[in-house]
Amino acid sequence: MKKGNVLTLTTPGIFQKVKRGTFELLKGKLMPVMLCKLTVPIANSTGGAVALSAAQRKTLLSLFILTLTHGRNGHRKPYNAISLDKMRQLGRFAVGQDVAGWDNTSTGLARSLPNGQTTAVEFWSLIPTGMLHQLRGGRRVWTGVGRSQASTIEIDMKYSSAAVDTGLAISGNVVAEYVPLTQSVKGDRASYFAEYIEVEEKDKVAKLPPGLPLLITELSAAHAASSLSSFELKIDEELIHDNVSAGDVLVELEGVNPELTAEASITDEVTVLYAVTPGQEWQDLPTGAPRFEQLKKDLSSVTLGYYYVPIVETNKVQEDIATFANLRNKPLRAATVAAIEGLNYPDRLAFAEPFRLLDQDDIEFEKVAGYYATPGSDAVAESIPPTALARARNLYNQHLGEGEAKSADAIVKQLTRAAPGGVQNARGLGKGLSGTGIQMRGLLLKAK
Repeated sequence: MKKGNVLTLTTPGIFQKVKRGTFELLKGKLMPVMLCKLTVPIANSTGGAVALSAAQRKTLLSLFILTLTHGRNGHRKPYNAISLDKMRQLGRFAVGQDVAGWDNTSTGLARSLPNGQTTAVEFWSLIPTGMLHQLRGGRRVWTGVGRSQASTIEIDMKYSSAAVDTGLAISGNVVAEYVPLTQSVKGDRASYFAEYIEVEEKDKVAKLPPGLPLLITELSAAHAASSLSSFELKIDEELIHDNVSAGDVLVELEGVNPELTAEASITDEVTVLYAVTPGQEWQDLPTGAPRFEQLKKDLSSVTLGYYYVPIVETNKVQEDIATFANLRNKPLRAATVAAIEGLNYPDRLAFAEPFRLLDQDDIEFEKVAGYYATPGSDAVAESIPPTALARARNLYNQHLGEGEAKSADAIVKQLTRAAPGGVQNARGLGKGLSGTGIQMRGLLLKAK
């Protein structure tokens, strides 16, 4: 662990910033989760000693607003003005743990606050940056932020009001410390981790952006109190729910899922319409654009919470790779971890996979296709190392010679999906090559 950046919040409504370029990770580390340690002085003038109720703790968390961006010029904004109460839900879902200090009676949110005094409470908010505890084994922390990507992170935080409840108020400076929770990995990794947005229903239908959906919620009520009696949910063309009620979904989510703990389940906070559940395999996760429809108009308006891995445009990925090359001040080849490790996942998932930044000291630099970038330039191009190119060309020609056109096409697709952002469709490459794929095919067919 490396100590993080510290912000001091002195005045309600005023954002303080962890500037881009100041958030650091140790070499060889990956951050699937960031911790935000908050020390909050609370003045008690209620007339007696009190401990914050669960509702008051939620109110306190809701006062703190966080925005996190990363990438060149902060083009990715996974958390945009999100309250720590909402972040608590995402942390429980993605990490499987509640806010550390939530029920701590010694120094945490549940400690006794003497009357007429100001007492500091401490808690740790979990900010997911790639972890998905539901996946099996090492895949649960497969994605995350590496050293170069971490240097592009920028964080803004404020507390909107001092008032917690009648007789309870924030009084004094709030200290927020951001600490990376890391694990050891080979190489310098990067990934476009899950982002949270909220989408309004229109005419009974809500259409969500394409990507890798992880969690879809309806925000008006806890699950058991939901009045949704008949709705449909699709992800791309896959029918997830057909004419079901919120109660039906609750049975499916929790009644037949013994691995789902109460701490990880957020049905006490919101109505969960779709969620990745414990034990799922990466390659089985559906991708595409979700579509929700109320078959009966039970709710006059619906706001959906959507937590998903987006499809980042190729040019934006290339800009980030150029930025990383400039930060490292050395030539880099960027390739997906799946390609480097020889993992045969569906190409529709390639946009959501982490990638490594290989330099000339990495043996993989000479073995895998990807994007190539040099420092001092924004030029990023498709690249296949000579030996890998010769091998791919021989296989391609061999398949064509045997009349195996689909197998020959598969060689091109394999090269395409090795490049981060090379796949731009949640259905994969079945509908045709992306621009990256066309360039890779050109390199493959180019005369020596």
